[in-house]
Amino acid sequence: MNISIHNYEILNFPKENLIVSEMGVSKISSPSLLNALKTIKNRNQSNISKEEINDILVENGLDSEAAFSFMEKALLIKKSIHEYYFKKIIFIHNLNDEAVENILTSEICLPVEFHHISSTTRKLDNNSRDFIFILCKDYDYGRLKKLYFEMASTAPQSALSVGTMIGNFFCISPPYIAEIGNPCHFCNVDRLEFNDQLNPRDSSWIKLFTFFKDRNSPIPSSQHTLLQKSLIFGAVANHINFYTTSKNESCHQDSLFLTSYVDISKGLITEENLSHWFMCDCLRSTK
Repeated sequence: MNISIHNYEILNFPKENLIVSEMGVSKISSPSLLNALKTIKNRNQSNISKEEINDILVENGLDSEAAFSFMEKALLIKKSIHEYYFKKIIFIHNLNDEAVENILTSEICLPVEFHHISSTTRKLDNNSRDFIFILCKDYDYGRLKKLYFEMASTAPQSALSVGTMIGNFFCISPPYIAEIGNPCHFCNVDRLEFNDQLNPRDSSWIKLFTFFKDRNSPIPSSQHTLLQKSLIFGAVANHINFYTTSKNESCHQDSLFLTSYVDISKGLITEENLSHWFMCDCLRSTK
């Protein structure tokens, strides 16, 4: 069985030795245990087998069971997950920027496939369990909606998340899994449009959205600075890792309802709960 030991530091003072970890500070009085902890730290502690740890403890003349029991109290230790729910990340975009692929490849934990938004869904099947992220530079409502629900229908166990600009905010929708039936990206967008029709207000993006939607044309993209692009790409990587790895203990079932907004001018990230929009196609697809 493989386990993951979070980073820890060993501090040596003239009269005592300390180990500092996310669990706190512990005093080490055993030279054998101190030497074993130094050996483990020099190995790949983020993915080490329980058997290998036992061997190191025994080599240093320690009772492996008692020593490991101490380690569990002093260090943050987690059992490695042998199989994640999502097998890979499929990143679909219409950007002409190599930086996004370089950043996401280095920051995302699972394997990543990159496709242009014009790609078909022929590689998906009914049993696919992929995390699909669509990053829209030019927001084409009709084309995106067609692609979105085609993929949801083809791979109902996969997750679909969309990132796009809404005004001065980069909006990231929660991952929609058709088999589960949680709210989707269009629950948010269609509600915004409907509410604006009932109560017209000074919302330049909604007016722009309605204008281009009625003409079946994409909303032209705005130019972003290097810092703004970094905020967007970083938020995308964090969003994907949050839902696809075991490193985030704060991830729970209600996370499937969270829409994230990144203020690209201030760098502020806010979240709000997303509920179903009663006229959305995602509800019809479950019948």
